[in-house]
Amino acid sequence: MKTGRLYLIGLLFIIPILHGCEDRDDGPANIIELPDDLPEDEANHTTILHSDSAWTKAILEAGHARKYRKRQETLIDHGLHVKFLGKDGRINVILKADSARLDDTTGDMCAFGRVNVYSRKNKTSVNTDKLCYDRVNERFHSDVIVHLVDTLKGRSIRGKGFESDEGLKEYEIYQVSADVSRN
Repeated sequence: MKTGRLYLIGLLFIIPILHGCEDRDDGPANIIELPDDLPEDEANHTTILHSDSAWTKAILEAGHARKYRKRQETLIDHGLHVKFLGKDGRINVILKADSARLDDTTGDMCAFGRVNVYSRKNKTSVNTDKLCYDRVNERFHSDVIVHLVDTLKGRSIRGKGFESDEGLKEYEIYQVSADVSRN
């Protein structure tokens, strides 16, 4: 009887061990591979502040923003509204566009679609399909058709290609196709 008991106890220990060593295939692991072109961050109706030395230089409001860290860029669609501020905190220029691409490394931006930039101080507006902003040099530029209206100087100019300081005070229009002065 003792040997029967020992045999039974031995089986109780050996069977679970042998069962645990069984080679089982539970199927593929639940690993999801994401495509490389998906954004790491995404937001709707968001505000982005651009600051330098505790000075807020621009307030960017986006309808929809997607940040791609690997590509070092942020894409904006569903509307863009940017307020460029002076050191006194006042709004110098307002830019509106349908969409934009921000270079996260340099801080440069290109706006697309119906682009309008307006300087309250200098009473100047520019309308175009593409307008880029160079953050380091604080300048706007475009290589497509632009229409500039300078109310202070009484001018309305159309041309292809444009460059200006951030305040739209000093500007150049290339390949001028119409220049109407009201003096």
